[in-house]
Amino acid sequence: MATSYGMIPVGAGAFGTLLFLSDALGWTGQGRFVAVFWLDALTYLVSFVAVRGLPDLGPWRGERRSGGAVRPGAGLLAALRLPVMAAVLPAVAVVSLGLGSLFSVGIPFVRDVLRAGPVGFGALVALFGGGALLGLLAARRYGRHDLIGQIRVATAAQGLVVIAMGALASPAWAYLGAVLFGAAATGALVGAITHLQESLGAPPARSG
Repeated sequence: MATSYGMIPVGAGAFGTLLFLSDALGWTGQGRFVAVFWLDALTYLVSFVAVRGLPDLGPWRGERRSGGAVRPGAGLLAALRLPVMAAVLPAVAVVSLGLGSLFSVGIPFVRDVLRAGPVGFGALVALFGGGALLGLLAARRYGRHDLIGQIRVATAAQGLVVIAMGALASPAWAYLGAVLFGAAATGALVGAITHLQESLGAPPARSG
């Protein structure tokens, strides 16, 4: 997640640089925005080249690989029936919806409410990425003891920040809110993923 969210400020900075250079060179119109999509598509192709050679690491040390057929019902649907998934999945879904909503309405919010241009939107995204990094560092340092509490607080914080951003409609608060929202989103996601990993990796309790 550090490499993922850490690239958000870099991408936003590249977007702002492209706009600045296009204005300086007299390149106007929609073509410069289309170039951003082409650059985004290129990053996926580069990622594919990077991961296509990853080998199958096989079982863990001391674990025996089953040579039999795959158990019926195993896979995604079987995983969704796990109790831990019922606890974590709603929070992750809410966080994902919040992130999608933020980016979807971000451009008209910046343009029509904050009266800022594309560079302002790039700054908002960059601050979101910076806040995400801060949230990741805070989760690693302070969030090991009560993961469920971390998920709850971070998810509620996202809602409160977005409500305040819409109610105040202030550029200063919007930029501060982007940092807080990014930190809360990362805190919720890291808490959910860590809780899921620890729950699935825990050895089964022995009876008797």
